[in-house]
Amino acid sequence: MFHQVNGSLRGVKSERFRKLRKQLVPLGYEFSKDYSFSKEGTVEAAINELVPVCEELGWDAEKDLKLTETNLDGADETKYENGRIIRKFPRGV
Repeated sequence: MFHQVNGSLRGVKSERFRKLRKQLVPLGYEFSKDYSFSKEGTVEAAINELVPVCEELGWDAEKDLKLTETNLDGADETKYENGRIIRKFPRGV
């Protein structure tokens, strides 16, 4: 099943963002002009890749990193906010 993870960081400055982008583009992340990024995959996989890089560059991943995972049909959604993974499922599941 196809899953897309979209993310953003709070307190982005152009120099740190440039360093972040340099490290994450080889891992398959795509970046937009509004400092957000995306990749095909799951929230858990993105957390494993992003947290070490973000903390190395000076962000507090627990407070500054936000991720949202959706599947192809948009039926379920998973979020990572404030250091917690929150899953939302469609009604009836």
